[in-house]
Amino acid sequence: MASLLAEIQNDYSKYYTKQFPPSEASVFIQRYQMAIMLIGYASLCYWGFSMAKRNAKPIVAEGKWVLRAYNIFQVIFSGYISCLAATTYLKTLVTTGDVCQSMEIDSNSDKWYVERQTYTCYLFYISKLVDIFDTVFIIIRGKWRQLTFLHVFHHTSVIFLGWLAIFYHPCGFYHISIQLNAPMHFFMYFYYFLSSFPNLAPHLWWKKYITTLQLIQFVVGSSMAGFCFLKRLFVGEMSHISLIYSCTVTVYGLTLFWLFTGFYNMAYKGSTKSKEK
Repeated sequence: MASLLAEIQNDYSKYYTKQFPPSEASVFIQRYQMAIMLIGYASLCYWGFSMAKRNAKPIVAEGKWVLRAYNIFQVIFSGYISCLAATTYLKTLVTTGDVCQSMEIDSNSDKWYVERQTYTCYLFYISKLVDIFDTVFIIIRGKWRQLTFLHVFHHTSVIFLGWLAIFYHPCGFYHISIQLNAPMHFFMYFYYFLSSFPNLAPHLWWKKYITTLQLIQFVVGSSMAGFCFLKRLFVGEMSHISLIYSCTVTVYGLTLFWLFTGFYNMAYKGSTKSKEK
């Protein structure tokens, strides 16, 4: 136990006492900026829940073209981030088989590669800030059934974890999340775009499979993060992986799997039973 606590203390001193050098010039990632954004998002959600409680009428009745433009932007943005991740984490994974890629830079690091990874991580973090508009559109359109604990928890936590990565260690290991999540968002927002057209919506039979893919994403991501955590804990040469962050990502992925499984059962299995009755 004492050795584990010592490992955690060393891990904290190594990774969480100073900002990652290549990310210092980036905007929206300083501590006070993160605090302002989280407080702002919490205020937005509080306003939304207070409106939902009194079943307030929608502020905007239509706005489909704004939603379509937003969804197309998200498709392009997520696709671009997916391509960047494929040229960094996925490329190294395929060529070397290294799942637990280094979260550090040293004198032997490829400067271009580190900068590309940092850039990819930063854009992924920014995409999570852009996702806040999901909540904005839910509130102003009065879609109160979509304003759930799962929605708010997911958006808040993923923003914080993205900030933690870009501020302290935007290289290597964290790109597991990017490699899995960015392509998922590409397909998800593409579905949202198509479903906004009344003629196409009835033919989109694959809606529930998006949630299934999300569940698979959480299982795969948690398994990879758990593997890195255990390897870091028990294998000495894995010191280039943060023990704290790999454990956090593992637990977080399992938590999301549990929450999304509940949503899946309620949204799809529950509706099937209703139809049978």
